[in-house]
Amino acid sequence: MTAPTGSAEDRSAGDACDGVGDLGGTQRAEVPTVMIGDRVLAALRRFGRWVAAPVALSLPMMGWFVAFHPAVMTNDSLAIWKQATEDRVVDGGSPLYVSLAWASSLLVGSPWLLIVGQILLLAVAFCEIGRALVRLGVPRWFVWPVTIIAVCQPTVGAFSVQMWKDVPYTACLLLVLASILRLVGARLDGAPNVYELRMLYVAATFAMFFRQNGLLVVVAIGLATIFFLGRPVRRPVLIVLAGAMMTFGVVRVAGYQVAGVEAAPAWLPVAWMASDIANVYESHPETFEPDDLELMSSMLPLDGWLAGADCYTLDFLVYGQPLDTDVLGDRREEVVDLWWEVLREQPGAVLGQHVCAASIAWRPMYVRDSISVMYTVSAGIDPNALQLSTDPLIDDANELALDILRTWDLRTWHWLTWRAATWIYPTYVIAVLLAVRQRSVIWLAPIAPMLAQQASLFVVNPAQDARYMIASLFAAYLLIPGLGFLLFQRRSRWVSAPARVDGAAALEPDDVGTETGDDAPHRGPVEHDEHGERDEPAGPDTEDLVEWPDEFEERDGTVIGDHRRARGGDAR
Repeated sequence: MTAPTGSAEDRSAGDACDGVGDLGGTQRAEVPTVMIGDRVLAALRRFGRWVAAPVALSLPMMGWFVAFHPAVMTNDSLAIWKQATEDRVVDGGSPLYVSLAWASSLLVGSPWLLIVGQILLLAVAFCEIGRALVRLGVPRWFVWPVTIIAVCQPTVGAFSVQMWKDVPYTACLLLVLASILRLVGARLDGAPNVYELRMLYVAATFAMFFRQNGLLVVVAIGLATIFFLGRPVRRPVLIVLAGAMMTFGVVRVAGYQVAGVEAAPAWLPVAWMASDIANVYESHPETFEPDDLELMSSMLPLDGWLAGADCYTLDFLVYGQPLDTDVLGDRREEVVDLWWEVLREQPGAVLGQHVCAASIAWRPMYVRDSISVMYTVSAGIDPNALQLSTDPLIDDANELALDILRTWDLRTWHWLTWRAATWIYPTYVIAVLLAVRQRSVIWLAPIAPMLAQQASLFVVNPAQDARYMIASLFAAYLLIPGLGFLLFQRRSRWVSAPARVDGAAALEPDDVGTETGDDAPHRGPVEHDEHGERDEPAGPDTEDLVEWPDEFEERDGTVIGDHRRARGGDAR
């Protein structure tokens, strides 16, 4: 047998390719059977991680796909499909989602491929949050049943088959949450790994491409995450999110033009300002001068402004009245000036309008018994001229799904089944209690996406649609039990370091997870595999790790030994 020649790197690369010795292919090295077995097991683990687990979690959602094949399509969905089939993309929505719909039309002539893809993406997002919670110390036997229960919720299943850009957008926000959970663990380990930073960049970038107001959410998430996680990860997170926003900006400015994406209608960016004006005109008509009224009358009679005033939705004004959107677009600069004038003279009324419009973000109960109440999901395909109709793969499945939705969508149950605020507030309480117990604001980082999504709707929110907050609802499904387990578990995996014990210096928030003072436990180097999972430290570092007592001891009311256990001794 001729020994392979070449550099050590070449030989390592050859060994990694299933036993190929010489990269030229003339000789083959003999590989021990045990090495082949290890590689097979590693390949099976990777298959389970990236294929089997997401596919298994997608099965409950696939049941809804079987019931509503090829998709659930509203008027918004039909507009997207029309653009996709006519090769005409408008920047008013998500050109990326229209492109995916075009690909589905080209490959299978139907939107069903797009729906299957977004279901799998949503399943991957749930998987990643589950793995991140396991990495934080929540045991697998607890995480995965909770995750399975979450994806079996009718809210998740019914939402996953809607042909909306909000579905992949929600999946991207959940992946952002997964990366933040991993950053919490990496922050306490010492420094972030490239895996969580890469996931954060990709998820944040695509979130902005799927929904343009995702930019507001990403900015708010970045500010909150940087504040909560502190100095060691501040710079890399800032660089990653700045890179994501730069990518979005460059593609939007230059890429869309090259790709032939049409500009959004001129009236669309100022529609929410017109809604603010209508509501202030209803409550404070004395604010408006004759020239203001002339501007308003040029696009809609003044009676129409009064009839279209509804702080919960701008649809009454834009779609429920004969508003001349062409004039609104042509005189948009004057509309902006009028809005600023109204804001200066009636700031309380404008603020109240935005608080009212953001009811879906903060109010657990429905508003009032009118057509302004929350919209959840549809259950079929709206009438259309595109030859599209619901064609369930199993008729009985369609009937069962409709029966479930009729019960799940009862307005008296909306506070529990569809309103995210009901689930967000317990999540906040648990995160705060966990931060107090661990004495570190780091544990508030997981609620950053929820805070960001709520804050973004106080800026602009067109209607009381459950989909605008559904990412926070899905996140709460996993964070409430996950963080709750960490809160009530007897032993913490992580250093709860701030208390001074026997003369040891207290740790500041930015020092949590670092070695400080003689009392800090010695830990081996933190190593990660290519997916960001921790490897066991090798060599003498492992042998030098301190031993921890099996039982906790109290001294003057201070818990001793409530520090992270040595590697390999994680309580899972």
